[in-house]
Amino acid sequence: MRERAAGLKVFDADQLSCNSIDSFSLTHYLLDTGLLPETAYPSHIDLSLYKPHIHNLYGNAKTVHVLDERLRNDYTRVVEENMKNNPVIAKIIREYPIIKGSFLEKVNKQALGERSMYLFRDPDTGDIQSSDIAFGEYTSVSSEAPFQLKDEGKEPFLGLHTHPDDVLFSPGDYETLITAYENRTPLIRSKLVLCPNLQVLALVTNQTPVLPASKASRFVEKWKTKAEGGDDEGIPLLMEELRIQKKFDDTIERELKVQLGNYKKTAQSERVKRRDRRETGRSEKKSKERLDRARAQYEEEIRKVDNLISVFSNAKLLELARLLNIVLYVSTNSRDFYKFSA
Repeated sequence: MRERAAGLKVFDADQLSCNSIDSFSLTHYLLDTGLLPETAYPSHIDLSLYKPHIHNLYGNAKTVHVLDERLRNDYTRVVEENMKNNPVIAKIIREYPIIKGSFLEKVNKQALGERSMYLFRDPDTGDIQSSDIAFGEYTSVSSEAPFQLKDEGKEPFLGLHTHPDDVLFSPGDYETLITAYENRTPLIRSKLVLCPNLQVLALVTNQTPVLPASKASRFVEKWKTKAEGGDDEGIPLLMEELRIQKKFDDTIERELKVQLGNYKKTAQSERVKRRDRRETGRSEKKSKERLDRARAQYEEEIRKVDNLISVFSNAKLLELARLLNIVLYVSTNSRDFYKFSA
């Protein structure tokens, strides 16, 4: 995709002090001027020029597994080993495949993977172009595009990528914004993350640290641990999630014991078998209803914890943006972006 840059008005740095600027002014700022302090950034940016690229990235996706291959194999192996080595569990799972099916359904769940692209200017033609879309895993996508573009003499100025949830930039997303390419200038000066219900724009300032690649990487790794709840503040959320999981597991275990008792009863006599078969059928129905209620309650509680984790993570990530003196803007229509990190 291309737009002609020829004939665009000359950028005036004073425009950033206005309440609003358009896509052309932002593009020229990112490509042709020195960095300014955070206080000079406008409260609103119109990104109409970039909407075709945003829609292109939203519209091109590949389905991937939510869990990586190693985890899927590990979980599946646990089920198969229990089927093989524990006759009681094997019998119950054979008779009640919904239990195994529900578990394996979660293990093999699929969703849209992350993808990324970069906008750059071709210095020979002045055209604004986009790189090929890179497709990644469920929560990650790697791309060497900005380095390759720089090495080819191109001028990348905006990196776009997707997130599966409505969360801010991860620590790893900031790495290219604080990594030096030449003369202690950042590899790229802006990034845009596309979430399901919103879009977030990040702009570096003249106070954003620019580090050698190795130091930038170490800094990011440190903050990954913090943002993902690796410090003391994240422990209560983790314990809450484990408590809910155990509550659900205990419910299933109780129901399995009920069913095991029913199996033992039906072994007494033909007459008792016929009677107990009817009772077992009613018991199975009640058991399934209890399991369904427990599963619904479990999923609702997990959603609440996920929301808490999202808020917790976003607070940490917002703290990181402020530490790095990176300005953040948010939009819900892929066009009007409003500053919210000041």
